[in-house]
Amino acid sequence: MHSLMTRDGLHLVTKHWTTTDPRGCVLLVHGYGEHSGRYGHVADAMNDRGIEVYAYDQRGYGRSEGPRAYVDSFDDYVDDLELAIAHVRRRINDQPLYLFGHSMGGAVVLQYALQRQHDGIDGLILSSPAIEVDPDIAPILRKSAHIVSALVPRLPVVPSPEGRISRDPDVVDEAEEDPLNYHGRIRARIGAEFLRINREIQQKQSALSLPFLIVHGTADSVTSPEASQRLYDEAQSRDRTLRLYDGLYHETFNEPERDEVINDICRWLDERLPPRNA
Repeated sequence: MHSLMTRDGLHLVTKHWTTTDPRGCVLLVHGYGEHSGRYGHVADAMNDRGIEVYAYDQRGYGRSEGPRAYVDSFDDYVDDLELAIAHVRRRINDQPLYLFGHSMGGAVVLQYALQRQHDGIDGLILSSPAIEVDPDIAPILRKSAHIVSALVPRLPVVPSPEGRISRDPDVVDEAEEDPLNYHGRIRARIGAEFLRINREIQQKQSALSLPFLIVHGTADSVTSPEASQRLYDEAQSRDRTLRLYDGLYHETFNEPERDEVINDICRWLDERLPPRNA
Protein backbone atom coordinates (compact mmCIF):
# COMPACT_ATOMS: atom_id res chain seq x y z
CA MET A 1 0.00 0.00 0.00
CA HIS A 2 1.51 3.32 -1.11
CA SER A 3 0.97 6.63 0.64
CA LEU A 4 1.86 10.32 0.71
CA MET A 5 3.02 12.18 3.81
CA THR A 6 1.19 15.47 4.41
CA ARG A 7 2.85 18.60 5.76
CA ASP A 8 1.36 17.79 9.21
CA GLY A 9 2.55 14.17 9.23
CA LEU A 10 -0.49 12.18 8.06
CA HIS A 11 -0.28 9.26 5.65
CA LEU A 12 -2.68 9.48 2.70
CA VAL A 13 -3.22 6.17 0.91
CA THR A 14 -2.80 6.39 -2.87
CA LYS A 15 -4.04 4.34 -5.82
CA HIS A 16 -2.68 4.02 -9.34
CA TRP A 17 -4.48 2.46 -12.31
CA THR A 18 -1.85 2.10 -15.01
CA THR A 19 -2.01 1.42 -18.73
CA THR A 20 0.46 0.80 -21.54
CA ASP A 21 1.70 3.79 -23.55
CA PRO A 22 -0.29 6.37 -21.57
CA ARG A 23 -1.08 9.56 -23.45
CA GLY A 24 -2.29 11.48 -20.44
CA CYS A 25 -3.14 11.25 -16.77
CA VAL A 26 -6.08 11.98 -14.48
CA LEU A 27 -5.72 12.69 -10.76
CA LEU A 28 -8.99 11.81 -9.06
CA VAL A 29 -10.28 13.49 -5.89
CA HIS A 30 -13.23 11.72 -4.25
CA GLY A 31 -16.17 13.26 -2.42
CA TYR A 32 -17.32 13.64 1.17
CA GLY A 33 -17.71 10.47 3.22
CA GLU A 34 -16.27 8.07 0.64
CA HIS A 35 -12.90 6.87 -0.69
CA SER A 36 -10.96 6.43 -3.92
CA GLY A 37 -11.71 2.71 -4.19
CA ARG A 38 -15.23 3.49 -5.39
CA TYR A 39 -13.87 4.81 -8.70
CA GLY A 40 -12.32 1.65 -10.11
CA HIS A 41 -14.84 1.36 -12.97
CA VAL A 42 -14.22 4.98 -13.98
CA ALA A 43 -10.46 4.44 -13.92
CA ASP A 44 -10.78 1.21 -15.93
CA ALA A 45 -12.68 3.05 -18.67
CA MET A 46 -9.97 5.69 -18.80
CA ASN A 47 -7.25 3.04 -18.89
CA ASP A 48 -8.97 1.53 -21.93
CA ARG A 49 -8.50 4.91 -23.64
CA GLY A 50 -4.80 5.08 -22.81
CA ILE A 51 -5.21 7.34 -19.78
CA GLU A 52 -3.55 6.45 -16.50
CA VAL A 53 -5.29 7.39 -13.26
CA TYR A 54 -3.98 8.33 -9.84
CA ALA A 55 -6.13 8.86 -6.76
CA TYR A 56 -5.79 9.17 -3.02
CA ASP A 57 -8.02 8.85 0.02
CA GLN A 58 -8.42 12.34 1.41
CA ARG A 59 -7.42 12.86 5.04
CA GLY A 60 -9.93 11.32 7.42
CA TYR A 61 -11.48 9.08 4.74
CA GLY A 62 -10.99 5.53 3.52
CA ARG A 63 -7.65 4.12 4.64
CA SER A 64 -5.95 7.48 5.13
CA GLU A 65 -5.01 8.88 8.51
CA GLY A 66 -6.61 11.86 10.22
CA PRO A 67 -9.73 12.51 12.30
CA ARG A 68 -12.68 10.77 10.67
CA ALA A 69 -14.54 13.09 8.27
CA TYR A 70 -13.14 16.18 9.95
CA VAL A 71 -10.73 19.05 9.29
CA ASP A 72 -10.30 22.34 11.09
CA SER A 73 -9.93 24.05 7.71
CA PHE A 74 -10.89 23.11 4.16
CA ASP A 75 -7.49 24.48 3.19
CA ASP A 76 -6.01 21.20 4.49
CA TYR A 77 -7.74 19.36 1.63
CA VAL A 78 -6.37 21.87 -0.88
CA ASP A 79 -2.85 21.55 0.56
CA ASP A 80 -3.13 17.76 0.23
CA LEU A 81 -4.21 18.08 -3.40
CA GLU A 82 -1.20 20.30 -4.10
CA LEU A 83 1.01 17.59 -2.58
CA ALA A 84 -0.66 14.88 -4.67
CA ILE A 85 -0.23 16.90 -7.86
CA ALA A 86 3.50 17.25 -7.20
CA HIS A 87 3.70 13.50 -6.49
CA VAL A 88 1.97 12.62 -9.76
CA ARG A 89 3.84 15.19 -11.84
CA ARG A 90 7.18 13.68 -10.79
CA ARG A 91 6.03 10.33 -12.16
CA ILE A 92 4.41 11.36 -15.43
CA ASN A 93 6.98 13.96 -16.51
CA ASP A 94 5.44 16.19 -19.19
CA GLN A 95 2.29 14.16 -19.88
CA PRO A 96 -0.99 16.13 -19.88
CA LEU A 97 -2.57 16.11 -16.42
CA TYR A 98 -6.27 16.61 -15.69
CA LEU A 99 -7.91 16.88 -12.27
CA PHE A 100 -11.18 15.01 -11.65
CA GLY A 101 -13.12 16.09 -8.57
CA HIS A 102 -16.46 14.69 -7.42
CA SER A 103 -18.77 16.62 -5.08
CA MET A 104 -16.57 17.85 -2.20
CA GLY A 105 -13.60 16.78 -4.34
CA GLY A 106 -14.91 19.12 -7.02
CA ALA A 107 -14.84 21.98 -4.51
CA VAL A 108 -11.26 21.04 -3.56
CA VAL A 109 -10.23 21.05 -7.23
CA LEU A 110 -11.97 24.37 -7.89
CA GLN A 111 -10.47 26.00 -4.82
CA TYR A 112 -7.03 24.83 -5.94
CA ALA A 113 -7.58 26.14 -9.49
CA LEU A 114 -8.81 29.52 -8.23
CA GLN A 115 -6.30 30.04 -5.39
CA ARG A 116 -3.03 28.33 -6.27
CA GLN A 117 -0.50 28.33 -9.08
CA HIS A 118 -1.82 25.69 -11.45
CA ASP A 119 0.94 25.52 -14.05
CA GLY A 120 1.05 22.01 -15.46
CA ILE A 121 -2.68 21.35 -15.04
CA ASP A 122 -4.35 20.93 -18.43
CA GLY A 123 -7.97 20.93 -17.35
CA LEU A 124 -10.67 19.98 -14.85
CA ILE A 125 -13.45 17.41 -14.75
CA LEU A 126 -16.06 18.47 -12.20
CA SER A 127 -18.58 15.81 -11.21
CA SER A 128 -21.57 17.23 -9.30
CA PRO A 129 -19.23 19.81 -7.73
CA ALA A 130 -20.12 21.08 -4.26
CA ILE A 131 -20.39 24.74 -5.25
CA GLU A 132 -23.67 25.08 -3.38
CA VAL A 133 -24.99 22.65 -0.78
CA ASP A 134 -28.46 21.16 -0.64
CA PRO A 135 -30.88 24.03 0.16
CA ASP A 136 -32.72 21.75 2.60
CA ILE A 137 -29.66 21.42 4.84
CA ALA A 138 -28.12 24.85 4.26
CA PRO A 139 -30.24 26.51 7.01
CA ILE A 140 -29.08 23.89 9.52
CA LEU A 141 -25.47 24.46 8.51
CA ARG A 142 -25.85 28.23 8.82
CA LYS A 143 -27.25 27.90 12.33
CA SER A 144 -24.31 25.73 13.36
CA ALA A 145 -21.69 27.56 11.33
CA HIS A 146 -20.43 30.02 13.90
CA ILE A 147 -21.41 29.27 17.49
CA VAL A 148 -21.55 25.45 17.36
CA SER A 149 -18.50 25.21 15.09
CA ALA A 150 -16.49 27.36 17.48
CA LEU A 151 -17.62 25.66 20.70
CA VAL A 152 -17.98 22.00 19.64
CA PRO A 153 -16.51 21.75 16.12
CA ARG A 154 -16.74 17.95 15.93
CA LEU A 155 -20.41 17.80 16.91
CA PRO A 156 -22.41 15.81 14.29
CA VAL A 157 -25.26 18.05 13.09
CA VAL A 158 -26.52 17.10 9.59
CA PRO A 159 -27.51 13.64 8.26
CA SER A 160 -25.38 11.91 5.63
CA PRO A 161 -26.70 12.06 2.02
CA GLU A 162 -25.93 8.39 1.25
CA GLY A 163 -29.49 7.41 0.34
CA ARG A 164 -29.67 10.16 -2.30
CA ILE A 165 -26.54 9.35 -4.29
CA SER A 166 -28.10 7.08 -6.95
CA ARG A 167 -31.37 5.65 -8.26
CA ASP A 168 -29.66 2.24 -8.36
CA PRO A 169 -30.55 0.51 -5.06
CA ASP A 170 -27.49 -1.73 -5.30
CA VAL A 171 -25.21 1.33 -5.37
CA VAL A 172 -26.96 2.77 -2.31
CA ASP A 173 -26.76 -0.55 -0.44
CA GLU A 174 -23.07 -0.95 -1.24
CA ALA A 175 -22.31 2.59 -0.08
CA GLU A 176 -24.22 2.11 3.16
CA GLU A 177 -22.47 -1.20 3.87
CA ASP A 178 -18.97 -0.06 2.87
CA PRO A 179 -16.85 -0.01 6.05
CA LEU A 180 -14.45 2.50 4.46
CA ASN A 181 -17.23 5.06 3.99
CA TYR A 182 -18.15 7.50 6.74
CA HIS A 183 -21.79 6.97 7.72
CA GLY A 184 -22.18 9.55 10.48
CA ARG A 185 -23.57 13.05 10.43
CA ILE A 186 -21.70 16.03 9.00
CA ARG A 187 -19.76 17.71 11.79
CA ALA A 188 -20.32 21.36 12.69
CA ARG A 189 -16.90 22.61 11.57
CA ILE A 190 -17.09 20.77 8.25
CA GLY A 191 -20.52 22.29 7.66
CA ALA A 192 -19.16 25.75 8.40
CA GLU A 193 -16.23 25.16 6.07
CA PHE A 194 -18.54 23.99 3.28
CA LEU A 195 -20.44 27.27 3.52
CA ARG A 196 -17.20 29.29 3.53
CA ILE A 197 -15.78 27.48 0.51
CA ASN A 198 -19.08 27.77 -1.36
CA ARG A 199 -19.00 31.54 -0.87
CA GLU A 200 -15.36 31.82 -1.93
CA ILE A 201 -15.83 29.74 -5.07
CA GLN A 202 -18.95 31.64 -6.12
CA GLN A 203 -17.18 34.97 -5.59
CA LYS A 204 -14.14 33.95 -7.68
CA GLN A 205 -15.53 31.52 -10.25
CA SER A 206 -15.58 34.10 -13.04
CA ALA A 207 -11.75 33.96 -12.93
CA LEU A 208 -11.63 30.25 -13.83
CA SER A 209 -9.59 30.02 -17.04
CA LEU A 210 -8.65 26.33 -17.28
CA PRO A 211 -10.53 24.06 -19.70
CA PHE A 212 -13.27 22.22 -17.83
CA LEU A 213 -16.08 19.71 -18.14
CA ILE A 214 -18.99 19.63 -15.68
CA VAL A 215 -21.24 16.57 -15.39
CA HIS A 216 -24.30 16.92 -13.15
CA GLY A 217 -27.70 15.27 -12.76
CA THR A 218 -30.73 17.56 -12.79
CA ALA A 219 -32.33 15.56 -9.93
CA ASP A 220 -29.28 15.89 -7.66
CA SER A 221 -30.50 16.82 -4.16
CA VAL A 222 -27.02 16.84 -2.59
CA THR A 223 -25.30 19.54 -4.64
CA SER A 224 -26.86 22.11 -6.93
CA PRO A 225 -27.00 21.63 -10.72
CA GLU A 226 -28.10 25.27 -10.94
CA ALA A 227 -24.81 26.29 -9.32
CA SER A 228 -22.96 24.24 -11.95
CA GLN A 229 -24.88 26.12 -14.63
CA ARG A 230 -23.83 29.45 -13.09
CA LEU A 231 -20.19 28.35 -13.00
CA TYR A 232 -20.40 27.44 -16.67
CA ASP A 233 -22.04 30.77 -17.52
CA GLU A 234 -19.62 32.95 -15.52
CA ALA A 235 -16.21 31.30 -15.99
CA GLN A 236 -13.84 32.99 -18.41
CA SER A 237 -12.52 29.72 -19.82
CA ARG A 238 -12.93 29.52 -23.58
CA ASP A 239 -12.91 25.71 -23.44
CA ARG A 240 -15.83 24.78 -21.22
CA THR A 241 -18.46 22.08 -21.43
CA LEU A 242 -21.55 21.41 -19.30
CA ARG A 243 -23.41 18.11 -19.40
CA LEU A 244 -26.69 18.08 -17.48
CA TYR A 245 -28.34 14.65 -17.32
CA ASP A 246 -32.10 14.75 -16.96
CA GLY A 247 -33.36 12.96 -13.86
CA LEU A 248 -30.00 11.67 -12.66
CA TYR A 249 -28.96 11.82 -9.01
CA HIS A 250 -25.70 12.89 -7.35
CA GLU A 251 -23.32 10.16 -8.55
CA THR A 252 -23.96 10.25 -12.29
CA PHE A 253 -21.18 7.70 -12.85
CA ASN A 254 -23.06 5.26 -10.56
CA GLU A 255 -26.51 5.73 -12.07
CA PRO A 256 -28.19 3.22 -14.42
CA GLU A 257 -26.98 5.54 -17.22
CA ARG A 258 -23.39 5.35 -15.97
CA ASP A 259 -21.99 4.13 -19.30
CA GLU A 260 -23.27 7.24 -21.08
CA VAL A 261 -21.76 9.54 -18.46
CA ILE A 262 -18.38 7.80 -18.34
CA ASN A 263 -18.23 7.72 -22.14
CA ASP A 264 -18.93 11.46 -22.25
CA ILE A 265 -16.08 12.09 -19.81
CA CYS A 266 -13.67 9.87 -21.75
CA ARG A 267 -14.70 11.43 -25.06
CA TRP A 268 -14.02 14.92 -23.66
CA LEU A 269 -10.54 13.77 -22.67
CA ASP A 270 -10.01 12.03 -26.03
CA GLU A 271 -10.64 15.32 -27.82
CA ARG A 272 -7.91 17.07 -25.82
CA LEU A 273 -5.21 14.41 -25.50
CA PRO A 274 -2.65 13.43 -28.13
CA PRO A 275 -3.38 10.26 -30.12
CA ARG A 276 -2.09 7.03 -28.66
CA ASN A 277 1.49 6.20 -29.73
CA ALA A 278 1.86 9.67 -31.23
